[in-house]
Amino acid sequence: MQIAGLSGGYADSGAVGRRNELLAAISSRASESNAQATGGSNASMDLLNGIVSQYDLTDITPRDFSEMLRELRDAGALTEGEYSELAQIRLELDAENLDPDESVNLLEFYQQTLDRARHDGDSENASAALASMERRLDWLEKVAILQEAPDAAGMNALV
Repeated sequence: MQIAGLSGGYADSGAVGRRNELLAAISSRASESNAQATGGSNASMDLLNGIVSQYDLTDITPRDFSEMLRELRDAGALTEGEYSELAQIRLELDAENLDPDESVNLLEFYQQTLDRARHDGDSENASAALASMERRLDWLEKVAILQEAPDAAGMNALV
């Protein structure tokens, strides 16, 4: 099903379900962490949308990506474990010798990184690493969807 305004990479029907799963989980954690400070679920979803809307994963520097992750962790939208796993993306950017202030399309970069890893890996250790990389790419795709439609995403997360 094609939805006007969604680029081809995000127009699969499974993406909507993944977005709702992500938003429900993030909203739940953000609500628990920020309910007193922000006044409830709507405020925490606004906080999440406010952080994510400041960034564009298709045009982001490694330094800005690190900052976004830090802000999400500090707001309670990421656990320390999630933060640590997602910080691996920054390490992979650094391994490619990207300047911390060089803009990159993170979705394309990470898809290519995953494709190379799939091509090169064939052991059990590679399978675990690939699964971790797939989770990180899935998270990036979900955030990109949230960035494209923050108002609709917030309403879905609260249902």
